[in-house]
Amino acid sequence: PIHWGELLMEKNKYRLPPTVFKIFQEFGKYRRLKPLEILIPVGKHCDRIFYVQRGGLLKRFHQDESNQLRTISFHLPNHRPIITIAESYYYEVPSNYEIKAFEATEVFELKKGLIDQKINEDTALRDFYYSRVLDILIYENELRAKLISYRSTELYAYLFKAHPEIIAQVPSKYIAEFMRISPAWLSKLRRKQSS
Repeated sequence: PIHWGELLMEKNKYRLPPTVFKIFQEFGKYRRLKPLEILIPVGKHCDRIFYVQRGGLLKRFHQDESNQLRTISFHLPNHRPIITIAESYYYEVPSNYEIKAFEATEVFELKKGLIDQKINEDTALRDFYYSRVLDILIYENELRAKLISYRSTELYAYLFKAHPEIIAQVPSKYIAEFMRISPAWLSKLRRKQSS
């Protein structure tokens, strides 16, 4: 059987810098998820960072008042492949989010303690790590601004143009949930966009 480190090398396509790639290869854990499998449930402490190699993950926020989950981000091999739950990861508290596979998915994971140790040993890894954290914060702020200020037609047009990989791969029900519209309204937007 193929060693998971070789599998990572085969699928990486050099998206990770060599130093980071080597750490995932030597110390990471490979996992296969079934469609709709929950990787991190609400209420659990998330002490890992995940790297999506195949398939896709959703990050969903748990609304206490309504006891509902709402998709807030998508993570695909070609769109934001690194995912964690920041509040839980950094503050070591139970999570108000879940991470869920929306289709058969393959990920590699690294534990926080190991990452902290390696960051202190390797400046290239430290630079990559902190640049990714900053990149994630900027992206999430920009996306939040669009969610608040864009009408649904503008938001769909933005996703269609800037992130076609989401439109192509993520099931409509999660895109609609993310946009806070019904699946029927999303279907109308899709027809309008393609005409």
